Amino acid sequence: MGDGAFIMEVASHRTAMISIGAVVLAAAIAAGIGWGLISSASGDPGGKVLAQLVPVVSALPSGTSTTYLWKLEPTQDSCDGIAGTQGWSQVVVQTAFRWRKSPQALFAAMNRRLLRIGWSHGASQNSSPPGYQWTKKISNGTKADLTVDKEPSSSLWQLDAVAPPVGRAASGC
Repeated sequence: MGDGAFIMEVASHRTAMISIGAVVLAAAIAAGIGWGLISSASGDPGGKVLAQLVPVVSALPSGTSTTYLWKLEPTQDSCDGIAGTQGWSQVVVQTAFRWRKSPQALFAAMNRRLLRIGWSHGASQNSSPPGYQWTKKISNGTKADLTVDKEPSSSLWQLDAVAPPVGRAASGC
């Protein structure tokens, strides 16, 4: 093989390696952009699901004193740390409040208000401690759940409104 043929073969090999490198680089950039879009996405785009849960707090009757109020957007979670269970946590509104009147009076006051904002009464737990449940179909077609439960031997109650995230939910929880 002459020097000219050797130089052409090296040049051809160099061109092939540059082409392969360019393809690999382009794929890496595309994967990085794709991952950036996925990882920056939300389990509740625009807070639309949370906005449909927050009004449940307005159903608390006068005479309640709120201990805390949490409005939680979904976060990426796997619950059990096992590969393949990664997804979004639930959308949650949670509050604790004090109510010193009867459970029946609380239910009556809340049920009227919740019916007006689109919630349907579910089961009541007339056990000790008592608890109440409501459901609502939200705008994305999924079902939100609301529970109100009394802490044993106290005037403290907890309200939990939860809805599934938009997109893939965490599993293995």
